[in-house]
Amino acid sequence: MTGIDTATEVQAYYLVQIKKIKARYEKLGSKVRQHLDAASLEILDEFLSHAKQLESTDDIQGLIHKWGGVTVAYRRSLQESPAYKSNHEEVAKALEEGIFYAEAVEPKKVELDKYGHVKALVCQRGDEEIVLAAKAIFVATGAKPNVAYEFEHRGSFEREGLFQYQPYENIDGKLEAVSNIAHCKDKQFGPFTSQARVTFIGDTHPAFHGNVVKAVASAKRTYPHIMKSLEHIKPDRFLKPVRFDDLETKIEQVQRHGDNIIELTIHAPLAAQQYKPGQFFRLQNFETYAPIIENTRLQTEPLAMRCAGIDREKGTISLMVMQQGASSRLCSIFRPGDPISLMGPTGTKTNIPNGGETIMIIGNNLAAADIRTVAPALKKAGNKVLYVGNFQHQNEIYRQSELEAATDAIVWITAEGEPIKKNRPQDYSATGELLEVTSVIIVGD
Repeated sequence: MTGIDTATEVQAYYLVQIKKIKARYEKLGSKVRQHLDAASLEILDEFLSHAKQLESTDDIQGLIHKWGGVTVAYRRSLQESPAYKSNHEEVAKALEEGIFYAEAVEPKKVELDKYGHVKALVCQRGDEEIVLAAKAIFVATGAKPNVAYEFEHRGSFEREGLFQYQPYENIDGKLEAVSNIAHCKDKQFGPFTSQARVTFIGDTHPAFHGNVVKAVASAKRTYPHIMKSLEHIKPDRFLKPVRFDDLETKIEQVQRHGDNIIELTIHAPLAAQQYKPGQFFRLQNFETYAPIIENTRLQTEPLAMRCAGIDREKGTISLMVMQQGASSRLCSIFRPGDPISLMGPTGTKTNIPNGGETIMIIGNNLAAADIRTVAPALKKAGNKVLYVGNFQHQNEIYRQSELEAATDAIVWITAEGEPIKKNRPQDYSATGELLEVTSVIIVGD
């Protein structure tokens, strides 16, 4: 179902996207061209050409097909696909919208153009090689229930097979395993895991995985079981009082460190207390607070952020922003006191060995942010930290003294310009530490 949803949505949104691009280009004028590289200029001109063609025709589907259209490439037949088995009407509607469907094709490799961008997907069908022209490739990873938590935290829950949690029913306070669930409407579908206080719904559950409608149904069917299991529980046994101020998140400081680097300090006491080194956050400004310029609301997309510093006493989190796109550039207009949407901490924390290890961390500015929280935890546990910092030029580096304080040695690398000034003797001979390295962490591209 994910593949069908993605295909129909990307086709529909492309028409909206090129209209927006054309309207903004006409507003800003051709001066924007001087800021774009050759690859971006080709894309811009293609968008503008397509938008102009769109204005002069009523045959939208024919036009989309002329441009290349959207193709779902599947390894087996259409009738064998989970999408067809779960909701064949949705597949039929997608085909009515003009989506192409390539059956029995096995992806082999991706061909690139002169800019290193996608040009085509090369597939195999029996002995025949099929080349599908493509400007973008989206991958639907399949319809297996999501049991990633169990792989990250082994032994937390019992499984029925490799990719499925064992469902349980809570009958008179006792968990009883349920097997052979035939349908999402079965009376006993097993909302509980092997842990009495942990339920699982949506894509994690074998009866409900596969599409959004079932996911919504899973929540509707599960919540009565949750409420019943809590009937005899006194809330004060589990809940700690939380002050409303601890839940408030707002911008405390915006600090620029370079042409494309901004550090945001955010007041978020509860998030700061919960953070573990290596986790990340999702940041976005509120729509109602985002300023509007020329009928354009300057709201950011959700941005994944590495934590560049934590102060649990003050209840603040520092996030490092690499300004590489429109949303990240908008972070520079945030102002102290602005409420902000901050989700997290999330993700798996970095593994901290119990001493005696030499950890080599390789990466660019993202690694520099990570080191400020991860390296102190590694050293506190009795490990050594070697940082191999890879930067385009020296003005990308910020808070060098903090990086030095958090590491035992640093290998500074710049691609162009003057070399980075080294402040410690060990940083001149840091390559000797390579002989002791026991594990490597890579952060960045």
